[in-house]
Amino acid sequence: MAKFTIGGKEVEVPVLNFKSLKKIYPIITQMKSMSKNDLTNNPELAFEAVDSTLKIVEIAMSRGDNPMTFAQLEEALLPNEILGLQHSLTDLIKENGLGAEKGEPKAAVEDAAAESLSTETLTESSAKSSPDLEVPTGT
Repeated sequence: MAKFTIGGKEVEVPVLNFKSLKKIYPIITQMKSMSKNDLTNNPELAFEAVDSTLKIVEIAMSRGDNPMTFAQLEEALLPNEILGLQHSLTDLIKENGLGAEKGEPKAAVEDAAAESLSTETLTESSAKSSPDLEVPTGT
């Protein structure tokens, strides 16, 4: 199970079923349309990317033992946890067979997650936190 740190607590997100996948697909598609340049230059879009990720977490958690609403997730999320969402979302995507294994072409949803929540987007640091995650440089 993918693990997200929200409110100082690690929450596990169960594997998605088809119904959940259908719900998150439009969100991922929307995230894909957000270019890194747009996110860097428009803080409102960066916040929208975080909101989109929290919506995905809400949908995925609805199948678990301790579901949380979007409002609860938004209230609990601490600013220093935002960048960790990228890696957790990438893990969730890969665990559900939507991302590629190392060395294979990445799926569009993984690209969207990486691009929408890259550390280069939400901070001024351009250093990548994970050598396995390749952040697209498209505009």
